[in-house]
Amino acid sequence: MKKTIIIISTVAACLLGSGAHAEHRQDCESIEYARQYGVTLEAGLKSNVERMRQQQAHYHKTLDGMLAEMKQGGIWSDEDAGRFFQTVWTDEEGKAVDTQRQKAGERYKVQAMAAQAWNGQRGQSPEMLRGMCLLGPRLLEDGAALHDALEYSWAYMQTKLERVAKANKVSKP
Repeated sequence: MKKTIIIISTVAACLLGSGAHAEHRQDCESIEYARQYGVTLEAGLKSNVERMRQQQAHYHKTLDGMLAEMKQGGIWSDEDAGRFFQTVWTDEEGKAVDTQRQKAGERYKVQAMAAQAWNGQRGQSPEMLRGMCLLGPRLLEDGAALHDALEYSWAYMQTKLERVAKANKVSKP
């Protein structure tokens, strides 16, 4: 059973990691390279997560400040703010932005689940090290794509809120 899982995992890594450069795939054949790449991959994943945390904190602070200004100015109530955030994604542009974010999230989730499955049973077996080495570039690329999609999504929401604030002569915090 374990051997079957290893074989399936290795095949999946090859398929999922097809976007990786041919040179990297060849280098992954070396167990030492694959082991060292694991450190690089872990650092890259942590970096992606930290960038997304900082991004979220930045936009939450900005949007919360703008909402507070609008509420303080008597322009919006909590209900108005809730309606705004429910309807911001209903126009064509909003739907497209949200769809892009969802697709990037799904791609990243698939890669992350594959990586977690490997880490759960990986140990230091050569097959698992090679598999993670092959999967790594795709996982990092999809993490960066998710960050970019989230950035676009947050910026879209901020722009929409800024338009409402400007129309109501509310300054940006």
